[in-house]
Amino acid sequence: MHVVCRPIGAQPLGHAENLEDSSMYRYATGWVRAFLFVFATIAILVSGSTTAIAQRTDYGPALTFTGTRFGSGFAEGNFGWTFSVVEPGFIINRMGVWDVDADGLVNSHEVGLWQGTTLIATTTVGPTSTLTLDNGTDLWRVNEIPSLLLTPGDYTLAAHYLGGDMDDFVAPANGIATIPELVYGTAVQSGFSGIITTLELETLAPDTGRTPGFFGPIIGHVSATAPEPGTLALVGLGLLGGVLGRCRQSFLRSFGRPQLGRLK
Repeated sequence: MHVVCRPIGAQPLGHAENLEDSSMYRYATGWVRAFLFVFATIAILVSGSTTAIAQRTDYGPALTFTGTRFGSGFAEGNFGWTFSVVEPGFIINRMGVWDVDADGLVNSHEVGLWQGTTLIATTTVGPTSTLTLDNGTDLWRVNEIPSLLLTPGDYTLAAHYLGGDMDDFVAPANGIATIPELVYGTAVQSGFSGIITTLELETLAPDTGRTPGFFGPIIGHVSATAPEPGTLALVGLGLLGGVLGRCRQSFLRSFGRPQLGRLK
């Protein structure tokens, strides 16, 4: 003697001409597909959370400095600095150069950012640039660029200046401060190669005598809002719960509530 449990009104599976044609089979396979979809979604969310950048609520220049302005004594060329990103990363969406007197730029300056040897962002600021970036003391004229996540690695930031340029920079600085994700490297310039009229990474060489410097070009960091792993896990569990609830309702609409069969 044994107990049989099946939905009310459902035919025994043995009566079906083909198992794949039965409503129960279609329901079961649909439920499995839904479960696998949610499981895969949770796995992707959790795996992605391991590289989520830390949340930030501040905004401003990635580096600030103190020192005497200096720049007009150099020939036309490229000047900047190197740095390393040492934490999961941060987002930038501003690039420009220092506005020494906070009264606008005299000349135009092309600014470039390289990761390793690859140019990843460029813009040109000049007398018509009105967007600014400041730290309460100094001011930079910047342009907005597409948001860019800087991942751990080595970077070079440089700008092109004319000979005798009135838009000065600082070299060397008396002191610097950076955001936690960034470590300053060294000053770089193209003056060792003579007059340079284009912004190119190959023209730049370290200048240890003016390190820390050449602080003219700048990048601006913004708030990063990647969710924490716990938040992602809760989202995944919510998806799973929603799918299970819909599957249960679909089952009841299709087959009714299950009941115990008679003892045989």
